[in-house]
Amino acid sequence: MLEQLGGRNQLTTLAAHAFELADALYALGRYEESGRWALRGLELGSNDDLMTQSLGRAVQSRLLARQGDLSAALTMAVEIDDLARTWDSPAEQGDTALNLAEVLYLAGDRTQADEMTQRAIDCYLRKGATARAARAQRLAAEWACPG
Repeated sequence: MLEQLGGRNQLTTLAAHAFELADALYALGRYEESGRWALRGLELGSNDDLMTQSLGRAVQSRLLARQGDLSAALTMAVEIDDLARTWDSPAEQGDTALNLAEVLYLAGDRTQADEMTQRAIDCYLRKGATARAARAQRLAAEWACPG
């Protein structure tokens, strides 16, 4: 209905909420549902909204890695991270670095995963996003001691 009424801005907002839900479902290990919501967010968002596209593709890259498509996952995560490095948002740069760190971890490259996690933490602390930095530190600890 919003599309028919020309409510494009509202659709982008809905897309952002779909990505938040996709991330929450991912964190709960509900990967199939997460994938559906990431896809829905991409459908709702504008193709030329790079932030929207990167949010959805970040979830998709982690899901691809969990499905064993490591090459596609790494390619997507690196593209998103490269794009985010051009933005003036340390928190978003941290998010994409942490996303890449998880894909690297899932691909078995713990050394680079640790490096990317530290870069994410540095970005978060530069922004003052201490809760995000703490989350990254928790993930790094989990990855160091899987089980």
